[in-house]
Amino acid sequence: MRDLIEGGAEAAATSFQTLRHMAGSDIAFTLWGCFALLVTLFVLTRLTRLMTARRKAHNATAVRTGKRYDTDAVRSLRKARETDGGGWS
Repeated sequence: MRDLIEGGAEAAATSFQTLRHMAGSDIAFTLWGCFALLVTLFVLTRLTRLMTARRKAHNATAVRTGKRYDTDAVRSLRKARETDGGGWS
């Protein structure tokens, strides 16, 4: 087990040293890390905006076509099911 842990730590240190060597210096390595973080945040923000826009468009279409769930009806069915102890009827 100890060999496995030491081997993993050595592999991690080696890969880190390789990355530092590829970056050229500590400053460049830090700048590349910041750049990667900014790109990741940008992509996540765009995906969040896209999914929000799709959900809003879907909800608007559902309201317009009348296919949206009536929450009061669903709530009353759920309450009836809890009081009856049985199914949806």
